[in-house]
Amino acid sequence: EVVRVLLVSANRERLPSPVVPLGLLSVAAAVRDAHEVAVADLCFSEDPAGDLARAVQGFAPEVVGLGLRNLHTNAYDSMEPLLEEYAALVRVVRAQGRAKVVLGGSGYSLRPEGLLARLGADHGVVGEGELSFRALLAALEREARPQPIWRSAAARATLQPTPLLRKAAMP
Repeated sequence: EVVRVLLVSANRERLPSPVVPLGLLSVAAAVRDAHEVAVADLCFSEDPAGDLARAVQGFAPEVVGLGLRNLHTNAYDSMEPLLEEYAALVRVVRAQGRAKVVLGGSGYSLRPEGLLARLGADHGVVGEGELSFRALLAALEREARPQPIWRSAAARATLQPTPLLRKAAMP
């Protein structure tokens, strides 16, 4: 069954320069053969909530993927204002209908459990989303309640710390 998917780049940081949402576009490319996909990039939006509401109203997605690239601005100030912006976007999606909200992106992957709860999303994808997001969409088609957090193979891999070199052993 084809799922209508709206993928949203929530990154609005433009300093030192704007960033193309390559991860989100890669995920879109990975699922577009099986699903109807639209993309909304909010980087240059003067009204992110309004633009997102219009995108949701116009496309009527069943799933909205919200890509979180950053957890703070490049000023390295508090995370809270940015998290509140993300939470506001989730509330916009919720106000427009019944779409499932899926978080992803490098920022989300740093704190998946906490951000899932803090932002009020349904699911999250940790690590590379090309395969994990596709698997989550398939699970949403089959099941009423798939697991909340999906991890890529790389995110599941156990990293082995390298032993520290002793100072005496260094050249």
